[in-house]
Amino acid sequence: MTYPSDLSDSEWRMITHHFEPKDKRGSSHKHDKKLIVNSILYVVKGGIFWRMLQKIFPLGNGL
Repeated sequence: MTYPSDLSDSEWRMITHHFEPKDKRGSSHKHDKKLIVNSILYVVKGGIFWRMLQKIFPLGNGL
């Protein structure tokens, strides 16, 4: 499912380097970074509270 606030693949490619770890050691991330950014944009553009995020987003509690 996509939302109007989601980044396109080309937009994500322009900023993805900011989310790459500087040190490759350690475990992988629990959540996809693009999904987290899309979640933040959903909250900012939708004017809702983080705790009201739908469960499809990382850390979303649902309504």
